[in-house]
Amino acid sequence: MIHTTHFAGRTEFFSWLQQQINQANPATVLLLAGPAQIGKTAVLHQLHHGRLGPDAIPVYVDLAQLRQHTASAFFWELAQTAAADFNQKRHLPTKLEQAGFVADPLRALSIQFLQPVMTWLDGRRLLLLLDNLHSLKMNVDASENGPLASLLTWLRRQTAVTGILTLTQETADLTPEWASHLAGFERLFIQPLTLGDVADLLRQTHPVLMANAVIQHIYDMTDGQPAAVQKIGRFLQARMDGGLLKQITLADLAVARKMGIGRS
Repeated sequence: MIHTTHFAGRTEFFSWLQQQINQANPATVLLLAGPAQIGKTAVLHQLHHGRLGPDAIPVYVDLAQLRQHTASAFFWELAQTAAADFNQKRHLPTKLEQAGFVADPLRALSIQFLQPVMTWLDGRRLLLLLDNLHSLKMNVDASENGPLASLLTWLRRQTAVTGILTLTQETADLTPEWASHLAGFERLFIQPLTLGDVADLLRQTHPVLMANAVIQHIYDMTDGQPAAVQKIGRFLQARMDGGLLKQITLADLAVARKMGIGRS
């Protein structure tokens, strides 16, 4: 499950995503890439809580939590996790049976999970939010149908599902080992927050007056990295709660910098 957190910005991603799933032939696989702690999971959180409205039904799965030693184990746990998340707000009218995943994992995923969900969707689109794609092991032998290749194959076949996958990497260009699997899919590289986004994020948690110079300094200290901004925010909030300050000044940020609180 994704935990609630403060959020700001990323309007370019949501506009791009809306365009991708509203076109005549909606995308079945979309890739959201970026460095660690840039906010990829936070974006999935927004989708999970209905950012795209009632016609997009989100289901979240953290791929890093699934076993990968066999395809049957991987897809069995994927189906269980997806069904449990779906059932938090709805009721899936079926019971999953593990034996089917031993015989034919992809067929079982379609019949036991997707078909009942499709009946419930009634023309709406399922957003399968697949976090931490980088945790999947890559196949050395291309002839083997491991978790990654099988998952992408299954998603390509769907007509009412869009898989949104997050991938941790430092640059916008796919590395060679990922390019062989993912080069044909639409993708967006997540950038740091803008100065305006940082201001919005800070003001969500700090209702006290915060001078523009302070916000600018926090932006400079963090390079717009969301995790670093929130870390400074928590530090300042703790000082306020402890009665150590009533308004935030550059001097408080100097204390944070001295303590090593800033860039992730």
